[in-house]
Amino acid sequence: MEDNGELTGHQIPLPAEIIIEILSWLTVKSLCRFRCVSKPWRSLISNKKFIAMHTRKALEDKEVFLGRRRVIFNGPSHCLYSLHLDEFPNHADNHDGLVTATVLDFVSDEYSAGRHAWVPFIYSCNNFLLCDTMCGFYLVNPATRE
Repeated sequence: MEDNGELTGHQIPLPAEIIIEILSWLTVKSLCRFRCVSKPWRSLISNKKFIAMHTRKALEDKEVFLGRRRVIFNGPSHCLYSLHLDEFPNHADNHDGLVTATVLDFVSDEYSAGRHAWVPFIYSCNNFLLCDTMCGFYLVNPATRE
């Protein structure tokens, strides 16, 4: 049988170990998109052991670690903001000196009267945020916006 470059409809399944290894090196943003590929992928990406492995690899990879250098802070309007540290101008370059922070508008006190009520940010660990509201504490994962 001759291979003329066309797809024949035969699929060669990849072993689960290879899929896990490939997915474990992707960014969180990509993983969030790939959760809807299939139920097994969603289950894998949500698995605590996979999350721990992904986090460990991300912390070991210097390029990934440096790409995640962000500061989270409460601003004058009492919203949470995120600022990427690599956006600070290098004084050797000709920048205008302006840096823009991103509003984390998905973090708000849903129990308060205002749509974007002040949510005190208390602590951060492994990219999770601990926030305080009138009704108690909650964790926020900025990567998944949950």
